[in-house]
Amino acid sequence: MNTTQPTEQDGATVANQYDHTPSVEVGMLIRLEMTAKKKTRAALAEHLGVSTSSLSRRFMDQQVWDINELADIARFLGTPLTMLCPDRLAFLSDGPADDATEES
Repeated sequence: MNTTQPTEQDGATVANQYDHTPSVEVGMLIRLEMTAKKKTRAALAEHLGVSTSSLSRRFMDQQVWDINELADIARFLGTPLTMLCPDRLAFLSDGPADDATEES
C-alpha cells in the first residue's frame, strides 16, 4: 500500500483515504472546483483581496476558511456553496456516507 501523501498535482485524490480536518477537506473541494473551472490560485487570491501566501495558508490548514470567504469563493467559481461542503467528499469517493442516511 502506498503511504505517500498525494501532491496537489494528483488530481484523483480520494479524500477519505487520509485523516483530514474539515478545513482541509474544504480546500480539496475548492481545488477540485478551481480545476474544473480553470481558475488559478492567483485569480482567487485577487478576487478575495488576499495574498497568495495567505490563501496557501488556508489550503495547508494553517488558517481556517471563513464562511463569508467560502460564499465569496462559491460566487467566484459560479457554483453553489454546498459544492464546497465536506460532506460532498463522501459522494466523490464511494457514494453516500453510511451516516448520511437516517432511519425513521
